[in-house]
Amino acid sequence: MNTDTAHPSLCHSPLESSFHPPAVSMPTNFTHHALEWLIQMRWWLLGLAVVLGSVGAYIGRDLQMDCSLERMFAPHDPLLAPYQELQRVFGEHQFVLAVYRDADLATPVGLARVEKFALAACQIPGVVSVVSLHDVPGLLDSEGAAIKTNNRAKKLQAVFAGYTHNELLNAAGVVCLLDKENTSQKPTRETLAELRKLLKPLPGGVLVGEPVLIGEAFDLLEADGRRLNTWCLGLLLLTIYICFRQLRWLVLPLLLVQVTLALTRGVLVLLELELSMVSSMLAAIVTVVSIAAVMHVIVRYRDERLAGLEPCAAFLRTGELLAAPLFFACLTDAFGFAALMASSVKPVTDFGLMMAIGSALVFVVIVLISPGIILFGNDRSRPRAEPESVEMQNYLHAL
Repeated sequence: MNTDTAHPSLCHSPLESSFHPPAVSMPTNFTHHALEWLIQMRWWLLGLAVVLGSVGAYIGRDLQMDCSLERMFAPHDPLLAPYQELQRVFGEHQFVLAVYRDADLATPVGLARVEKFALAACQIPGVVSVVSLHDVPGLLDSEGAAIKTNNRAKKLQAVFAGYTHNELLNAAGVVCLLDKENTSQKPTRETLAELRKLLKPLPGGVLVGEPVLIGEAFDLLEADGRRLNTWCLGLLLLTIYICFRQLRWLVLPLLLVQVTLALTRGVLVLLELELSMVSSMLAAIVTVVSIAAVMHVIVRYRDERLAGLEPCAAFLRTGELLAAPLFFACLTDAFGFAALMASSVKPVTDFGLMMAIGSALVFVVIVLISPGIILFGNDRSRPRAEPESVEMQNYLHAL
């Protein structure tokens, strides 16, 4: 194929001026024809990537974090069976304890405050029932305004110490029974948030219990995952800018990461998968895989431009050299993560599948967005070997 006549038509756009690259010897094979088609369709492909990313982001809003403790164990783990039996026999409801300080707890004012809190807690969706000082039979007088002083009342007071009150009677506790997550229409996380909101005006108000502990642990994992991804992406983009100092080389990896993550999350929702403690780092690892792959494209394309090739010819040359390596790099990443699916622990299995999907989508998104971004405006600015770059190369070689 005569590249003198092929390239100008490929890169022609109403927004761009055509150019005539020098003749470059390139084999006419499938990869070459596919790359020519990608150049011709680059704006449509870039638009398709944006649309797919938007749809993936919309669907991915429903991606949930699985906070169940049982899923952290293999199905045949000997520790799991007794726990499941305990939950089956005694675990009809989850329970949490709402505690706050009250120096006047034994007075009519303090007891009225307990009753008010208990009644308000019962109105929260997801709360089945509550147990407070007012629910201990024979402890309070008929009006519920004072604690009885007879021998039976004193024994009841000692029995329920640590549940509905403390021994010094200066802290109140309200036991709240919650619906199981799979039987309640309201997520446990939202119920706990409402209880915390109710406790906030009370001095020293805290919420404790197994659902609270597990929920906070997974909240921290989600926050850590977001922080890890933010810093990871930010530092990588900063490094790219320091090395290349051109806006398109920031846009390309940034769009690649965002579209890949959005598509991955959308696919996970369609497959009815949920994030877990293991997969909280999904976004950060997909970010690293994406940028590691696209860096090869950036460096090779710049080398071809430095060698004197015009943008389309440089892109064709880059694609012919890197199409197979990038494809197999993403494929080996996908199969490497998919090997985790051999695990008998469900979160590890899911994480392997999630990362395999993400790694495979990296190559798909690179194909969709690279031609449009790299050849935007025909890349009129030819890269130069600046003195700082030479110094950096010398330093890295020495290192």
